[in-house]
Amino acid sequence: MTKRKSPKSKWSAFMRPDGSFDFEALSDKQKEEFYEECEALGPQAGEPLTPAQRRLHERARRRGRPRKGQGVEIVSLSIERHLLRQAERMAEAQGVSRSELFSRGLRALLVLAGAA
Repeated sequence: MTKRKSPKSKWSAFMRPDGSFDFEALSDKQKEEFYEECEALGPQAGEPLTPAQRRLHERARRRGRPRKGQGVEIVSLSIERHLLRQAERMAEAQGVSRSELFSRGLRALLVLAGAA
């Protein structure tokens, strides 16, 4: 079975390597145009999701959770209040949970230490 290629959209230049869309990189005019296109679709204009799209949608809904089989351990940490507030602001700015932010930081430290 061959994989079907989707036609290139005029918005594809704003896609990030991780698959997310860089809306902030659009000019005000482009943002308005993009918004109008989305509004024009409306709920009745959409087609049912394909199985692949459904899997992708489910995966996006579960963002931040560990992959199957890796498990989770809840830990209690003491963190200075001002540091925690900074971390929460950073997590919000990046659109991730506080837990994901701390996981990313720990992974980065492990890589720098050569332990990963």
